[in-house]
Amino acid sequence: MRVAIVSLNFSPGHIAHLRAYQKLYQEIADEVTMFLHPDYESMMEHIADVCYTQDPDEVMKYNPHLVFTYNIAMQNIRLAKRCKRKRTPFYYVLHEPFGGFRNLFKEKGEIVKTIGALLVNICITGNSAKVLLASDVGRDNYEKYMKWCNKNYDVFPLIFCDEFDTVRTIKRKYIAFIGGFLEAHACKEFLSFMEYALDKDDDINFLIATKLNIDNYLKSEKIQKALEDGRLKVQSGRPMTTEEINIFYRESLCVWNAYNRSTQSGVMPNALMQGTPLLVNKNGAAKGIIEDKINGYYVKTPHNNEEIMEACQYIREHIEDMEKACRDVFLKEYCYEGHIELAKKVILQ
Repeated sequence: MRVAIVSLNFSPGHIAHLRAYQKLYQEIADEVTMFLHPDYESMMEHIADVCYTQDPDEVMKYNPHLVFTYNIAMQNIRLAKRCKRKRTPFYYVLHEPFGGFRNLFKEKGEIVKTIGALLVNICITGNSAKVLLASDVGRDNYEKYMKWCNKNYDVFPLIFCDEFDTVRTIKRKYIAFIGGFLEAHACKEFLSFMEYALDKDDDINFLIATKLNIDNYLKSEKIQKALEDGRLKVQSGRPMTTEEINIFYRESLCVWNAYNRSTQSGVMPNALMQGTPLLVNKNGAAKGIIEDKINGYYVKTPHNNEEIMEACQYIREHIEDMEKACRDVFLKEYCYEGHIELAKKVILQ
């Protein structure tokens, strides 16, 4: 069986998943080639069997027996329709199923983007042989709002290769926000907590790592002083390599995952891989993965800065035990090697 793994829209945060899916399919298929947007090339050095393209026709020339499409792209609509005509199974990983208008109106700045993504996803899922959801929360939203698009769907978790460096020792010092700096991810609530904590604890330090330009968020006098004093480290405005991202996680005492809205999160398994506890709430995909005060800490919504401060202090005091717990759950839930049999059941049948 020939499998095409496709990502025609550049999304550097997905590189780790693409590598893992390549290894997974190499275990269960005869031949595997990835068809990726050209901007991935500089970040995929030494990775074999990759064709860099934005053209769905290049995928079809490969004559695949299965097309596995990893993230949203306008080109996926054309590719899905081509596969449907040729009766080639087209599987689509739908990362963020629509979650209803109530949540949408909470994030006014992202309404147009979210509705645009919804329309594209409707077209792709409607022409897919199967839709894969990354979490039970994603499945629940899909069943509530999008099941009419395609009734053939299943849950298959985000997977990773294990990239934890067992030799290297890195001191943990940051409360970190890593990933998309968005209202859906409660970025403003994170900044509110940061300003509160900088006044309360002289030993607390923060890290923000995102490909987005966030200069407009960093203009307050308190944040500027934290930057000058080295209490806030910011990496923004460009895609980061997998190696850079892994180091950011390893430098962190805990990572912000207390989002306003999310059905799955690449941040959560990445943090767990690097042994880093998470600040979470019940709005996202933490249920069933994060155990309170074991590998993370649940905080309430609306966000309360005093409570979040207590969570950070607890994690700092128990980091050694929590680090081990994080690694254990990553290896069980997200490492690709533990999902080969599930892939045979969910993807190949």
